[in-house]
Amino acid sequence: MECPVISIIVPVYNAEDYLHRCVDSILAQTYSDIEVLLIDDGSTDGSGVICDDYAKKDNRVRVFHKNNGGVSSSRNLGLKEASGTWITFVDSDDWLDVEAISVCKDYFANYDLIRFPFMLVYDCEGKKKVRKELGNFSSIYDYFTEVISRRTLIQVWGGFYRSDIIKCNELLFDVDLNNGEDWLFLMNYVLSAKTIKTLNLPLYYYNVYNDSSCTNTMNVQKIFDGISSFNKVSERIGENPKYSKPLFEGKIALMSFCILGLFLNNTPSRELLCCRERLLDNVRPCPTFRDVAFSKLHFTEKVLTLSFFNASVFMVMGYIVGVYKRVSRYIRIKV
Repeated sequence: MECPVISIIVPVYNAEDYLHRCVDSILAQTYSDIEVLLIDDGSTDGSGVICDDYAKKDNRVRVFHKNNGGVSSSRNLGLKEASGTWITFVDSDDWLDVEAISVCKDYFANYDLIRFPFMLVYDCEGKKKVRKELGNFSSIYDYFTEVISRRTLIQVWGGFYRSDIIKCNELLFDVDLNNGEDWLFLMNYVLSAKTIKTLNLPLYYYNVYNDSSCTNTMNVQKIFDGISSFNKVSERIGENPKYSKPLFEGKIALMSFCILGLFLNNTPSRELLCCRERLLDNVRPCPTFRDVAFSKLHFTEKVLTLSFFNASVFMVMGYIVGVYKRVSRYIRIKV
């Protein structure tokens, strides 16, 4: 039996409410030379049975049942078992446009990485959607500078990856991280790749209304896991002068990301101050007030990040953002 061109890895954990839509969108692809690896990560609902049912109906589906170990361990198992020339990832509560592979396959021969925009979906009927742009990058280095500064898509879904690059560089997801594991894998892949093609079609649909999605489950530990992933990339780059400027810009963006995460997490006042001190200890050398003021951050991001340099202002800003979050969520629900 010949190996398929595409291996699609789907980590599955308690996703019975969304799994049919996800897998159906994959099996309905207009390009059919694929294999679908459903990794059941110890689900306690009916997800495992659903996976097995698909395998019985379509011989392109392969199912692996494992003890619960998290999304990274599931993806790693998928990478180990994948036999395709190209690999892509789809979360079990999300779905693909049926033309996704057909659109991308024309670029497989000339590029190491294919990336495309996505749609944020805010309701189960798919009526409330927001398109998230990706940007056009002429080189892998230009893309690297955007990813390290979190100014573009940093998740592994929404793209196609060469399996030979993954295997030759022994790339895996860090199972010790609960946040930033996507970003870390992507950064390591980008540092190993030579060419990139970015498209302007949104071919992936990201489910925001699932309460268990990463967007809705941010916490303090996940915020600091993001710092750990950044430090691992810094260690790999070392003293390479080629990457020194984007690496420093990335550190400023990381600070902004962490601060906003703490605010949006409604972190209690006492814990917020402790987290501020922890940020100072973990982000070394810490960017200065001037660095942030003259950075590429958007105005609102600058204001939030600059509050970090004064403990009292930091506390007040955290309170304001918390109130804004609760009010905007109330309005969105009513609308």
